[in-house]
Amino acid sequence: MKMKVVLVALVGVVAVSVSAFADDVADGAALFNAKGCVACHSVDGSPRVGPSMKGVFGKVEKVMVGGVEQTITVDDAYVKESILSPMAKVVVSFPPAMPPQSLSEADVSKLIAYIKSLK
Repeated sequence: MKMKVVLVALVGVVAVSVSAFADDVADGAALFNAKGCVACHSVDGSPRVGPSMKGVFGKVEKVMVGGVEQTITVDDAYVKESILSPMAKVVVSFPPAMPPQSLSEADVSKLIAYIKSLK
């Protein structure tokens, strides 16, 4: 009986986590549009002023850091830094044009969840 209770509890936690992630993705999509991100970043793979967000997570990118080219792997930390301090690491072949964003930690997390979902 104890094993069933633990299993049900774990299934419940997973269901809540999936539901919360889905909510964050939906909220992130709304923020992506409301904050104007979509004006410069596509979600379908086509380039605009800035790189597309489609399939960007886990991608290896060449970026300029203080005038020096470096290679990074796109992850949560990189996306967060790029949202809050976009000039810190600018993707090679794109102009340093993104303005810094003033967003809450929760909103940044929602944007990250949305961008992760774009496969």
